[in-house]
Parts: sequence; C-alpha cells; structure tokens
Amino acid sequence: MFGCGLYPSYQSINDSIRLEAEQAVRRLRDHPSVVIFAGNNEDYQVAESLGVMDYSDNSGDYMHTKFPA
Repeated sequence: MFGCGLYPSYQSINDSIRLEAEQAVRRLRDHPSVVIFAGNNEDYQVAESLGVMDYSDNSGDYMHTKFPA
C-alpha cells in the first residue's frame, strides 16, 4: 500500500490506516501462508537524500519531526 513513497502522517490518516490494518489482520490471521506483513524501510534512503532524517531526535514523537512517517 505504501510502496516507495513519502506519505503524510497526521492523526486522521493514521487512524484510517490503523483501522484498515487491524481489519486485514483479523481477516487474514487464519491463513498465515497467504500473507507476510513487512516493510517500512524503503523510504529511508530517499528521506536521507532529501535531508529530512534527524537521527539526533530520540523523542519517539515522529509526528513532530521533519519525516513524520
């Protein structure tokens, strides 16, 4: 769903994504051979090249960083 792109991160979209993920896990949990949940590493090379990564921020509050993803 989020292949290789920088996507916005704000509360309403995060809530929508969370709901969709929970529904997908519920629907597919009895079929482990059908799905593998993985990812969230493709965009960091792009983010680093754009200078939006801040490795000094250890707050855990990604919503208020330059890379809220």
